[in-house]
Amino acid sequence: MVLKRWLKVDDVCDVFGVHGVCGVVGCLLTGVFTSAALGGMGYAEGITMIKQVGIQAFSILICVVWTSIVAYLAFLIADKTTGLRVDVEQEREGLDITYHGESAYN
Repeated sequence: MVLKRWLKVDDVCDVFGVHGVCGVVGCLLTGVFTSAALGGMGYAEGITMIKQVGIQAFSILICVVWTSIVAYLAFLIADKTTGLRVDVEQEREGLDITYHGESAYN
């Protein structure tokens, strides 16, 4: 909650907090729990825990860069074709009225 307010992120259902943060932690810990000493299958020859966690961190970085580029392009296309925001007047009147022609509340 505090981080979300500090970053001014609009994430009502905590999607990034659940999927993003937990996905990153899970990906990093996969490199740890692969260790045979912790019950995992063990590492390939010449791979240590630190090296595997580094590989996992690099894969996270690649994923973040890739998704950032694709999301930026998708938002750019959406902004140029349909726009990302409604008019101020439509927002004041309410999107249920302006988009659907019905009132959601009395």
